Amino acid sequence: MERLTVRVPATTANLGPGFDALGMSLDLWNEFEITADDETTVNSPQDADVTVICEGEGATELPQGRDNLVFRSFATAFSPGGVPGRVRIVIRNQVPLSSGMGSSATAIVGGLAGGLKIGLGEVPKDRLIDLASKIEGHPDNVAPATLGGLVASAVRKDGSVEAISVRPPEALRVCVAVPDFYLRTDRARTRLPERVSRDDAVFNLARSALWVAACATGNLDALKTATEDVLHQPYRKDLIPGLEDVFKAAMDSGAFGVALSGSGPSVAAFCSHDTGEAIGEAMSLAFRKVGVTARILVTRPSTQGVQVSAAKTASAAGQASNQG
Repeated sequence: MERLTVRVPATTANLGPGFDALGMSLDLWNEFEITADDETTVNSPQDADVTVICEGEGATELPQGRDNLVFRSFATAFSPGGVPGRVRIVIRNQVPLSSGMGSSATAIVGGLAGGLKIGLGEVPKDRLIDLASKIEGHPDNVAPATLGGLVASAVRKDGSVEAISVRPPEALRVCVAVPDFYLRTDRARTRLPERVSRDDAVFNLARSALWVAACATGNLDALKTATEDVLHQPYRKDLIPGLEDVFKAAMDSGAFGVALSGSGPSVAAFCSHDTGEAIGEAMSLAFRKVGVTARILVTRPSTQGVQVSAAKTASAAGQASNQG
């Protein structure tokens, strides 16, 4: 029997202009305890004996069997080989669901990391990102969840991913307003145009580059410009009541910059340690004015990505003791 504990950080992606290309890990973690009987295998994940127990965020809403995204990702790591015949997964969620904070990315990265560790004995991060990006559809959340830090990623022509992490400035904090409703990524994507103008493309390209430069040099004042976007946020604002006023409230309260977290509905304000609380109150008030309740999470970027630790199961430990 193998037992692993896998921790994966939340993420905030796009960061305004970096649509499907920029993301940052946050110091807010989901944890997955995976126990697998790797002495017996089955050819198909559907033949495995799977138990999934969910705690914390979404505990009553997530599938608790083979359809759970953590298990499906875990099984993908073994393709096309045999999957462990018995798998037990305990999910401890701190990341809000369908909020634009990478909850699905934590499940994908967590499951894959567990599967790779059991199957290969190691977790090659480049392979993990490639597999996770194929499941998620884009790397902007799964890459920072894997590597930590601010991550710029690009999908190569062969479908693999090039991803590079930059260490965020120590002074940077992230204040996230999480509204009390869900917004599915696929629904948010339906609002986006099929084509954009060259001027709009250049506008976002310049600001994406500026984001990375600002982070690398610690010039946080540049985030006021670097978080601007014309490719996705203007088309999604009608899905999130009061969004423009929430943005304004954050900036008026001292944020360096503000953006939708992923596709929303959460809003991420980038700030210093001494302004996070006031910014959170201002964003919460702006949401309340349109009848939306929002909880506030003030955190910091995480310099660490996915973490995997192994432990013997109780039965294995007992056998080792008896043999000693």
